[in-house]
Order: sequence, then C-alpha cells, then structure tokens
Amino acid sequence: KGIEYFVEAVQKLRGEFPAVRAIIAGSGKFYFDISAIEKEPTFTIVNKFIQSDELVALIKATKIVVCPYIDATQSGVAMTAFVFNKPVIATDTGGFRDVIMDGVNGYLVPVKNSGAIYEKMKMLLEDKDLLDKMTKNIEKQGKTGEFAWGTIAKNYEEVYKKALSIGN
Repeated sequence: KGIEYFVEAVQKLRGEFPAVRAIIAGSGKFYFDISAIEKEPTFTIVNKFIQSDELVALIKATKIVVCPYIDATQSGVAMTAFVFNKPVIATDTGGFRDVIMDGVNGYLVPVKNSGAIYEKMKMLLEDKDLLDKMTKNIEKQGKTGEFAWGTIAKNYEEVYKKALSIGN
C-alpha cells in the first residue's frame, strides 16, 4: 500500500516536529518490518478493517490525511477527508487525480517517493496560513463546488435526461 514511504517521511519530519503523530489505519499486510515503529509513540497502528464511524473519528483527529498508495483505482478516504475539511496528500495514481486539485485541496506526489510526501507534509505543518487556505478551499468545494450535493444532483439529472432522450 505504500505505507513504508509514509513511515520514512514521518520519521524525517519528526526531526523538525518532535510532537508529530501519525496514524496508520486499515487492514493489510505490511511489506516491511514494523517492529521498530510499533514501539514508537509517534505511530499508532490500527491494522484492521476500518468501519465508517472509526474512519470519521480517525480523520477528525488529524490535520492532514496522507494516502501513499503504490496503486489504487479509487479511495473513499480522500472524499471522507474532504467532508471534514482535511487536506489530502496522495500519490498520483488512480482516482486521486479526479478529486485532488494540486495545491488547492491537497497535493499529488509521485508514487514511492517518501521525500515528496515529507516535503508536502512539512509545508502544511510549517505554514498555518496555507493549511487554513486549503481547509477553506475544501469547505467551499463542499458547499458550492463540484462536490456539493446540489452540483452532484444536477450532474445526475443531466445524465438521466441524456439517457431518456436516447430512446426518443
């Protein structure tokens, strides 16, 4: 899933932000030795299927959501993060390109690049104004942008109208 790149980024970030904390959540096998990070207070590992209510609680507890996937078709994590106005740093793979506007509501970084993940996390943690700006951008998107329920309803209405007109 790319967790090792996130771990590397957080370990580097910890040198500048000793109080940084990271939650690694979701079910799956780790493809690297996690024994060292299991003992560190920096990391909380929740290795199980995450129910919706748990996902909400985890996202609410963060400033930034990171999705370091090596390969993904889509992820509900990013959209859930946006519901709570949290910027998302994700690898430039799969459906993330469809929902993350680089520099507006989060950042897209190259796959398998802990340095890029580190740089973007550092930017958001160092610059409160930037973090606040992204948070406001996400909030605006949710109210009036392409992710607003009104916009989604209009898009569905257009699809239905086109589908109905095909048969005529």
